[in-house]
Amino acid sequence: KTLLVINGTAIKLKGTAHHDSDPLLGRAVTPAVERRDVELMKDANIDSLRTSHYPQLPELFDIADELGLYIEDEAPFCWVDQAYDLRWGALTRQLTAELVERDLSHPSVAYWSAGNESDWGPTLDLGAREMRDHDPSRPLMGSWTKNLDFTIRHNPISVAGINALAGSEKPVLWDESLAPYQGIYRDGDALWRDPGIRDYYAAPLVDVLEAFWKSKVVQASFIWAWSDDMFMVPGRGSEYGRGFTETHGVDRIFYKEGYGLVGDAPWGVIDGWRRKKPEFWHIKKLYSPIHVTARELSIPSSGAIQVPVTNRYFFTDLSELAVDWSLGHEEGRVKIALGPQMSGKIEIPVTGAIVPGSQLVLRFLRGNAVVDVESIRLGERPIFSAPAVAAPPLRRREQSLLSGITPRIDGKDFSLGISGSRGLMQYFFTDDAVVLYDQPQVHILPSRGANRSLPDTMGWTLDHPLEISEDNGVISLLSRGHYSDLIGSYQTVVTPNGDVTISYDFSYAGPDLLAKEIGFQIDVPLALDRLTWERKGEWTWYPEDHIGALNGNVEAHSGRPSFVVPTWSYGEDDSPMGSNMYRSTKRNILSAGVKDSTGRGWQIHSDGSQHLRASVGTDRISIYVSDWYGGSDADMVEYVENYGSGKLIKTGDRIHSTLRLSRVIQKGSRIANH
Repeated sequence: KTLLVINGTAIKLKGTAHHDSDPLLGRAVTPAVERRDVELMKDANIDSLRTSHYPQLPELFDIADELGLYIEDEAPFCWVDQAYDLRWGALTRQLTAELVERDLSHPSVAYWSAGNESDWGPTLDLGAREMRDHDPSRPLMGSWTKNLDFTIRHNPISVAGINALAGSEKPVLWDESLAPYQGIYRDGDALWRDPGIRDYYAAPLVDVLEAFWKSKVVQASFIWAWSDDMFMVPGRGSEYGRGFTETHGVDRIFYKEGYGLVGDAPWGVIDGWRRKKPEFWHIKKLYSPIHVTARELSIPSSGAIQVPVTNRYFFTDLSELAVDWSLGHEEGRVKIALGPQMSGKIEIPVTGAIVPGSQLVLRFLRGNAVVDVESIRLGERPIFSAPAVAAPPLRRREQSLLSGITPRIDGKDFSLGISGSRGLMQYFFTDDAVVLYDQPQVHILPSRGANRSLPDTMGWTLDHPLEISEDNGVISLLSRGHYSDLIGSYQTVVTPNGDVTISYDFSYAGPDLLAKEIGFQIDVPLALDRLTWERKGEWTWYPEDHIGALNGNVEAHSGRPSFVVPTWSYGEDDSPMGSNMYRSTKRNILSAGVKDSTGRGWQIHSDGSQHLRASVGTDRISIYVSDWYGGSDADMVEYVENYGSGKLIKTGDRIHSTLRLSRVIQKGSRIANH
């Protein structure tokens, strides 16, 4: 009694809510727009759609029949607050009967919805009765009512929410779920500053979907929403959203001379131009019918590599798919016969020697369509340590500047200056160029839409004389002082090779605050506009143009123009702060490089626990390396329940962090990492 059954088989629907929408056509879309939507849904492993509160284009149902997509067909009633006024009863019955009469014969229609998010009463019951009388063969739902065939829930879908419904006596449909960030609920500035929030979207949802798959009662998930709801209208201003338009970052991609921008929100898995946003790949993975749990496997002593897999299809045997594999220079294609909802092993017949740490890439194909991709590490990756390079001892001296007596440390081919009055590093010069402005300092970015981080780095006061010590050729600087709300110290260690390790330890003295980022801010010259990274992610494989790719090498600006219809990938959209690919936070970094066009700059070392964001300013590039990253700027339960509101810092709390840098220099045509 808690199952959703189609053709005698209990299934779960992995769907999305769908509006008829196009930036230029408005709601008057064409069959071509609807077909493109359904094709993209199939690409994202979506198997169902929910119509949205009005009769959608009739051809949508023909396309769903043809391509194979279930539909939750909804009557045109939303936010009804007069459901007890029976004067509306005749109209309710007429509109509902016309909907059922139009769509009754479509096999894609799985069940009916009598209305959305309404104060349920007898008027809506009349519509539900029309559905039942015209089509007793299909189940019936409506939100909010407990008197039909399903229990309905809307955002947020969460692990706690799923578990709380374990005792439900009816199947539960979450027909608004997995909401992408929308940019209209005090989170617009955050999305403009950091597109990486759209990659962070997936962080809590892996566990949510596992709970969904295991639940005995929750049988459907429909993303709100499928595409951006943005319309370019003649003679209007930039006035989208439900109230004050918070930010105007999306105006750069929704623009036409003489037109304004209206609509609800840029809340889609795809944008209005049908480009895949970062959430698209996450949905494809979260909804994937292929479940490979192993991120790494031991190298077999003999025979084929065996990869555990679960078939999460409900009607499809995995023999209908091909599995293309590659490992080093070897590649091939295999098949596996594995029934729906069954587990087994894929055998990969590798013949050559396997290099420890190499990646086995599996592509699951249905015809020419890629269903899923996994990359599995075989054996432990060898740890290579560069041979120690002998370097002459560091030299300390003092130089007299207009600002006063300034300590200076010189190495073989680098030097760094220290502000005598502040007790902090003032610059780093290597290989004939400045590669660092100022001491990397503590960085706290408050949640709730703040654009200015804490503290004011110019507000640092040195409270005790700078302590400089030397041990086995390594020089350490201890700077003890305070900002307006932070009291503590920096410990800076410099090696003869020019490696720099900086640690801070501060006590917070300000009012309680919620923080989105806590770590370091590093300021470098504008010339250091190349960013490289290697990181850990929710998935083992990402498209190379995804802002969450596990590794990458990108310049700050893509050079793509603004205020034209974009024909390139989302990651290439540009801004004064850098492209989406460049300025988006790279979570869980293992290493990152910040370099100029010759390869000169810095390598940042981490262990997967830190996160990096880059931002181009007017006179410098700021790099933020954070130990804490997370929380939602949108003060709404849809996001707070899964993402939280940030990390709470209370008066008297201690914060501390460590940053490890190695300088990278250019020697002729060879880049050397010291």
